[in-house]
Amino acid sequence: MEIHLCKLLWIIVRNKVLLKKKVDEKVKTLEVEVIEEVVEKPQGDRYELTYDAYQRLSSLNAIAKERGLTLATIITHLGKCAEKGMVVDWSKYIDHETEALIKEKLEDESLTKLKEVKDSLPDSITYETIHIVRAKYKI
Repeated sequence: MEIHLCKLLWIIVRNKVLLKKKVDEKVKTLEVEVIEEVVEKPQGDRYELTYDAYQRLSSLNAIAKERGLTLATIITHLGKCAEKGMVVDWSKYIDHETEALIKEKLEDESLTKLKEVKDSLPDSITYETIHIVRAKYKI
């Protein structure tokens, strides 16, 4: 009986060691695959990655958080996507009246700097909102 218990115990320990080796090998393989995927991602895809997030998420802040980028960068990326012919619904982020007001100020030739445009608008309008109008109209 003792011999059978010893054999059984040895088999259990051996299987546990073999299983641990297989798990460790699989983890290493997965780590390598993840690293290769990250390294092989071309930089040119950054706009498409932002656009993919735009299609899934409802707010620019959520996109920025997911991508680890600033709001201004997300707006710039979406502007580039729009230039490439991808559909960007800017009305999700800005109402028509605010958009018209900002557009009017951006087209005012006496306002040559972005700060001058910002200062001429109500305080409730942020630089990001101005950037949305600039991206939409390529101003």
